[in-house]
Amino acid sequence: MKDDMSKTRVSRRNFLGTTAAAAAAVAVIPLGSGCTAEITPMATGVGIPNSNFGGVPVGTITYSFRGIESGMEGIIKACTEAGISNLELMSQGIEQWCGAPEQPSMFGGGMMMGAAPGGMPGGMPGGAAPGGAAPGGVPQGAPGGAAPGGMPQGAPGGAAPGGMPQGAPGGSAPGGMPQGAPGGAAPGGMPQGGGMPGGMPGGFGGMQQMTEEERAAQQKEREEAAARLKEWRLAAPMEKFAELKKLFDDAGISIHIVKFEPSRLSDEEIDYMFKAAKALGAKGVSEELSDSACQKLGPIAEKNGMYAVFHNHMQFAQADFDVDKLLAYSPANMLNFDCGHYFGSTGKSPVEFIEKYHDRIFSIHLKDKTGPNTTPANANQVWGQGETPLAEVLLLVKQHIKEEGWPKYCDIELEYTIPAWSDSVREVRKCVNYARGILV
Repeated sequence: MKDDMSKTRVSRRNFLGTTAAAAAAVAVIPLGSGCTAEITPMATGVGIPNSNFGGVPVGTITYSFRGIESGMEGIIKACTEAGISNLELMSQGIEQWCGAPEQPSMFGGGMMMGAAPGGMPGGMPGGAAPGGAAPGGVPQGAPGGAAPGGMPQGAPGGAAPGGMPQGAPGGSAPGGMPQGAPGGAAPGGMPQGGGMPGGMPGGFGGMQQMTEEERAAQQKEREEAAARLKEWRLAAPMEKFAELKKLFDDAGISIHIVKFEPSRLSDEEIDYMFKAAKALGAKGVSEELSDSACQKLGPIAEKNGMYAVFHNHMQFAQADFDVDKLLAYSPANMLNFDCGHYFGSTGKSPVEFIEKYHDRIFSIHLKDKTGPNTTPANANQVWGQGETPLAEVLLLVKQHIKEEGWPKYCDIELEYTIPAWSDSVREVRKCVNYARGILV
């Protein structure tokens, strides 16, 4: 353990610089090889990914893969290219693949397939996060380096384009879109769980505002579509989800969580989603952390022999937040502990939190952020350039990996601004290699 812990004293910026070549390769290891096999150059669709390092299953949430090909096949391709063998699978596209009925477009024109729970449209988030060059034309995130004058890669202080801080207090996502807004609002205030509001006051993307009659007709169409989707869900054959599991299994990718976010739905639909997640090979269904979600999902998860896994944002910085109360609602309630959000909002060590709550943490989200007393505060950074003690977190998990009641899965959640010359798959691959350098 002494040798392992010595790695935490290595400069993380130096680590990125000395592994520039590795960052350009993917951790795709031939089947049957150990974790110490040499990283081989990326070859799309070739090889079986292996992101288990030092016994620790490193994975990602599919939210990280922005701008990839849509559908399950696109996710599998992205995982293969990034060297990912463990996955928190978001719900978009799952039901489409399994034969769900079409759902209305959020923009009111035509129909679309693969609605997420509550009527949110399927498909991966479109496009990479805003990129661009750092001052003086030095690209953001350039291997091995800081911008001129020793400034970190990216905009000064890690700010997003236009000066908007990444991950600002209150849970801003890249580009200033709120994550987990109160009541589960989707970006831009568009609610989950009931379709999109008709007309979108003031227009949306240049669209004309709808008349009252058009809004009423659109709302009726969405309600009817939601009823058809619910009917399909309650009779959905689990064999189709098992077929989808095989598709991932054959590619060497294991699904440990499905992020259905179902707390706004009926108990019958929530029950269906736990059954579907189990058929996909997952051990839990994830949702954003809230009192109502913890009360509702825990008992249904318990009934299905599954976990209800809750993802935190900035709640731990709130003086009246009581995580013990939320976990006490059900023994099936577990945390999808985001160590970056925890550190960025509180400044406290996520290592100490994991040590205390290890038996109630199912998985850990990994991201690098600045602390609350840095300028800018609580800002997403290229891995190795922030202040989150990622090495200490990974080595703690490695130390206890064979013990029951300790978290196993460490999932990359890519939220820093993706450089214009890169893409989400390349950046996830860099994070995989960063974790590998600590654990192996």
